[in-house]
Amino acid sequence: MFTKSDHAVFAPRATHASTNRPPAMDGRWRRVGFGIRAFLWVAAPLAFLGGAQVTLLCTHTGTHWAWTIALPITAIFIGASFLATSVLFAWGLGQREWIRVRAVVSGGPFVTLGLLIATLRHVSEFHGAVGVIWVQAYVFAVPAFFAAAGQQLLVPGRDRPVEERLPVWLRGALALQAIVMLAWGVLLLSRPHDAGAVWAWPLAPLAAEAIAAWLLGIGASAAYISLRGDRSDMPGAALSYIVLGAIWIGGAIFAGDAFHNGLDAMLYTLFAASVILVGAAGAILSYREGRYLSLGGQSGPADA
Repeated sequence: MFTKSDHAVFAPRATHASTNRPPAMDGRWRRVGFGIRAFLWVAAPLAFLGGAQVTLLCTHTGTHWAWTIALPITAIFIGASFLATSVLFAWGLGQREWIRVRAVVSGGPFVTLGLLIATLRHVSEFHGAVGVIWVQAYVFAVPAFFAAAGQQLLVPGRDRPVEERLPVWLRGALALQAIVMLAWGVLLLSRPHDAGAVWAWPLAPLAAEAIAAWLLGIGASAAYISLRGDRSDMPGAALSYIVLGAIWIGGAIFAGDAFHNGLDAMLYTLFAASVILVGAAGAILSYREGRYLSLGGQSGPADA
C-alpha cells in the first residue's frame, strides 16, 4: 500500500515546475552556434538509422553492416550506443543555450576520434555500400565536429552557472558508472587483440576498439554531468541512459550464450540494470521538476 507521502514523491509537481523552471534566455547567455546545431541535425538521424540497422539485423552484419560482426551481442551493444546517442542528440536539438548542449556533446571527441582510429586501423575489414559510407562518415566527422566546436568558441556571451545541484547520491552513481566505463574503455583500447580476457564475451580487435570508443564517450559524458552536477543537464541524458541500458539487457537476453560464464553474464546484466535505474531516477526527477514540459526549459520574449 502506498502512503500519502509515497504519492507525493512520484507525482508531478506543477507548482515546482513553474517556479524552478530555468529562467528565460536573454542576450547574456551563450547560444548554440550554427556549427554544433548543424552537426547535431546530421548526426542524430544517422545515429538512429545506424543503430536501428545493426541492432535489428545483428545476425546479418555480413551483408547489412559496415563490417562483419561475429557475435550478435556485440552488434546489439554497438547499436544500443548509436540509438542512445540519437536520443541525446535529439534532445540537444531542442536546446538554445550552449551550456545545455555541451553536456550532450561532452563525449563526442572520444567517440568520433576512437571510431576514426579504429576505422583507419582496420579499413580493410569494411565492405559494401554501408562500409564505404562508414569510412567516409568518420573521415569527415572528426574535422567537422572540431570545426563546429571551434566555431562555438566564437559565439559571444557567457554560460549560465549551475542553478540547482543534482542529489549527491545521483552524482555519486554517475561518477561510479563513469569510472567503470572509462576503465574498461582504456583496457579494451590497449588490448584489442586480447579483449576476451577483459570483456564479458569474445571480441575481434575492430569490435573491441569500437566498443572502447563508445565506453570512453559515454563514460566521459557521465563524468561531465556528475562533476558539474547541474540538474538541467540531466533530462536528455536520463532518457538516453534508459534506452542504452534497456537494449544492453535485451542483447544479453537475446544473445546471452556468448558470455564466457554465468558470472560475466550476471555482472554485465547488473551494470546494464544500474544504467537503467540511474536513467529512470534522473527522468523522474526531471519530470517532477517540469523539465520535460517546456523543451529546453527556455521561454520568453528573448526567444521569440
